[in-house]
Amino acid sequence: MNWILVFIAAFFLVPKIPNIIDMYKTQGTKADTVLVQTINNDDIAIPRGKKSAVIFWATWCGPCEIELMRVNRLINAKKIPSDSVLAISLGEAFEDVNKHAVERGYKFLVGLDLMKTIANKYKILVTPTILLIDENGKIEWKTAGLSPTLELRLINYLK
Repeated sequence: MNWILVFIAAFFLVPKIPNIIDMYKTQGTKADTVLVQTINNDDIAIPRGKKSAVIFWATWCGPCEIELMRVNRLINAKKIPSDSVLAISLGEAFEDVNKHAVERGYKFLVGLDLMKTIANKYKILVTPTILLIDENGKIEWKTAGLSPTLELRLINYLK
């Protein structure tokens, strides 16, 4: 019976090991400088010269929606500044991303990575993936999927 539980746990954990290792290896490294076009047609640089959260997401991604709405609630409650968050949509058309952002009432910056070049540069394997980048361009934290500590981390990091 115990070996069945071990097998089931391994079945779910083994595919995640490369992503988990990458997350830990990325923390403390310098973020590559890139320009991101926003849905407002502005170019935003990463790193931004201030503490920032960068969220890689997709309109079809359920966990992304949960995390982005959590971020939006923090902004609406004035617990974090709206300009400290940049959510980058991966491989989706401007029209789809813009419509989604307007319908959801996102208060943060929304960027586009149509060809996934930024995602490839940052080794983003899944959505949502969240990076916390300091004012010197160092990646302080990287996580993928739903994060139970996201709100607490954002409040403490971006205040």
